[in-house]
Amino acid sequence: MFEITLKYDITKLKTENLEKMKSNKIHDISLVVKELMLREKKKPLSTGERKLLTCARSNLLSELCLKASANLLLIDPKINLRVSKNTPAERYTEATKLTKAGLGFPQYSNDDVVIPALESMGYEHNDAVNYTVAACWEFIIPNVGADIANIGAMSYPKAVDIALHNNLEQANTYEEFFGFVSQEIEKECNNICGSIKDVWFIPSPFMNVLMDCDIYVGGKYNNFGIHGTGIATAADSLAAIKKYVFEEKSITKAELIKAIDNNFKDTPELLHKLRYETPKLGNNDDFVDSIATELLDTFASKLKGKTNCRGGIFRAGTGSAMYYLWHANEIGASADGRREKEPFGTNYSVSLFAKVKGPVSVIASMTKQHFHNAMNGGPLTLEFHQSIFADDDGIEKVGLLVKNFIDRGGHQLQLNTVNLDKMLDAQKHPENYRQLVVRIWGWSAYFVELDKEYQDHVIARQAYTV
Repeated sequence: MFEITLKYDITKLKTENLEKMKSNKIHDISLVVKELMLREKKKPLSTGERKLLTCARSNLLSELCLKASANLLLIDPKINLRVSKNTPAERYTEATKLTKAGLGFPQYSNDDVVIPALESMGYEHNDAVNYTVAACWEFIIPNVGADIANIGAMSYPKAVDIALHNNLEQANTYEEFFGFVSQEIEKECNNICGSIKDVWFIPSPFMNVLMDCDIYVGGKYNNFGIHGTGIATAADSLAAIKKYVFEEKSITKAELIKAIDNNFKDTPELLHKLRYETPKLGNNDDFVDSIATELLDTFASKLKGKTNCRGGIFRAGTGSAMYYLWHANEIGASADGRREKEPFGTNYSVSLFAKVKGPVSVIASMTKQHFHNAMNGGPLTLEFHQSIFADDDGIEKVGLLVKNFIDRGGHQLQLNTVNLDKMLDAQKHPENYRQLVVRIWGWSAYFVELDKEYQDHVIARQAYTV
C-alpha cells in the first residue's frame, strides 16, 4: 500500500477539467474522472466538483457503452441515449456511428421535454430526472415505479372512419365534423379504460429486491400507458376532408364515402388526388400539422382525470407497438388515399406513401405538437439508406439532424439504416442474410426471422423514404 500525494492549483484544475469535458473525448473525460477521484481521497470535493465528477462519470459511461455496442454488434442490449439541448454535437456523431452499424439504435430521449412532462403528470422531480425506458421506449421510473406503460392502444383512423360514416353527411363545417371525431376518440378511451380491471402482478421476490417497494402491492407510481396508432393516417384524412369537402367543396360527402367504401376501385383519379396531391404530415405544412396537434391534444384530454384500478392515471402516448398492424386491418380505405389492408406508419411517423420533402421537413412537422400532454413514449422513426453513412461527412450530417430534432423540442427519435435491395433479396435468399438487422417499432430483429407481414412493412417504410 502507498499513498499518492498530489499538489493542486484548484483554479487551474477547474478550468482544465471543464475544457476536457467540453472536448467530449473519452480520453479527456477519463482524465477528469481520474483526477477528481484521486483528489477525493485527500479531502471531500466541493459541490461544484461533485457535480462535475458525476457528469464526467455519466459521459464516460455513455461513450464506453456506445463504443462497446458498435464493436460487439449485438441487437441486445439496446442503447437508449438521454440527451438535451446541452448535449454536444460530437456525442450525436459518435452515436450515429452506431446507427450506421444497422442495429436500429441508439434511440434518443430529450430530457428537456420528458422530465417536465413527467412532472406535470405527478412525478416528483427527483424521480422524473431518473427516468428510463421500459422495453421499447415507454418511460418508467426505476426503483419506485410500478407503471404498466403498454396496456392498450387507441386508433385515430378508426375514430375518423366511424365519424365519416356516421356523421359526415350531417356536419355543416369541418369544426363540427372534428367534434364528432373527438366524440369517437372519447368513446374509445372510455372503452379501453373501462376494460382494464383487476390488474395484478405475479409475486416477484427477485424483482422486489431491486425495488424500493413490493411490486405486487404497488409502487409509488402505478400509471398505465395507452398508445395512439395511425396519427398520420388520421391527420392526412382530416386534411383531405377539410380541404376538399368543406373548403373547396370539390368533393361531395357522398362521393368520398362511396369511393372509400369501394376501396377507390372505380375512382383512380380521386385516389391519386387524395394520395399524392393532398397536404401530408411530414412536409412542414401547418394546415395538416395543426390537425395532428389537435388529435394528440384530444387524445390526451380524454384520458385526463381517469384513474386506473391500481390508483394511478392513464398516460397518452405517441407509440404504436404491434397495434399499428392490427388497427389498420380493422377499417377499410381512408380519406388520405390509403387503400384497404395497407398498414399505418409505425409509432409517431408519417404515412408510408407520403411524398415528403426530406427528413428536415419531417422533423419540422413532427416537433410542433404538445408532447407534454402525451408522455407515455413513442418515437419519431426515420429511415435512411446505408449510402448516407458512407463517409464521415454523412455521419456528421445525420448527427446534426438528430441535434436539430432535439433543439426543436422533439421528445423521442429512432433511426433505421437499411438497404431496400438487400431486404428484397433477403426475402428470396434468407440463407445469405442471417445477420441483416432492422428496427421494427421499439426493438430490433434479424430480418429473415421476421414474419413476412413485418418484413413487408419494413420494406414499405424504406420504399417511400425520400
